[in-house]
Amino acid sequence: MKSKEFKDLEKSAKKIHSIWWNFCKHMTKWYYKEVDEYRYDKDEFGQPTGKKVKEFDVTQMAGYDCMCRVQKYAEKHPEIVVVGVDDELYAGSYLVLIPHPTHGITMIFIPQCTTINNQWFLYPSYLKGLQTALEEMKKKYSNFDMKLI
Repeated sequence: MKSKEFKDLEKSAKKIHSIWWNFCKHMTKWYYKEVDEYRYDKDEFGQPTGKKVKEFDVTQMAGYDCMCRVQKYAEKHPEIVVVGVDDELYAGSYLVLIPHPTHGITMIFIPQCTTINNQWFLYPSYLKGLQTALEEMKKKYSNFDMKLI
């Protein structure tokens, strides 16, 4: 691949995914796993450096403190939308919608009172809020061709 092609590809990826990458970079301060640096870098001989680096780990995002951090971040980054849902214990929790303009939406569930992050509950009012948020994102990011039920 030519240098110009690579730069164009990199520019396009930044435009599409920068909101997500910035969110991940910020949240890595608290929610991460340590991985071998060799996944990202090698020494001059092509060998792993043996160092550990922090990699964002969305599965650790749970609890009230996390919800507060995300809400504070979203207040400064209005393109990120936080909607209410309930966790499996019916405690108020968050669904975070992070757009990748022209590409799609990442959805992160943050449970308040459990660490189970693959089950959530929508009361009718929560359903309405989620539908409204998705419809607004659909309008704002016109390349989305989503059909809501």
